Amino acid sequence: MLKLLNYYPRYKCEYKEYFMSKKVVTFEYEKETKNSVRYKEVPDEGVAPIVGSLYVQKWFAGNSKTLEITIDKKD
Repeated sequence: MLKLLNYYPRYKCEYKEYFMSKKVVTFEYEKETKNSVRYKEVPDEGVAPIVGSLYVQKWFAGNSKTLEITIDKKD
């Protein structure tokens, strides 16, 4: 894949953007369950969701309608 990107340099930025080691993912309130709040991922346009749904305990979520999570891949 990287050899192919060397021939098409304009795609390098797109490749790095989607496969970088750190990504900020945004979630919006979806519904409340007994002890937690479910948030649904808001994916970038044209990109599949990375996480999907996220459950957060009510004591932490409070009344938040939006959450941002940073994912940092270590390997």
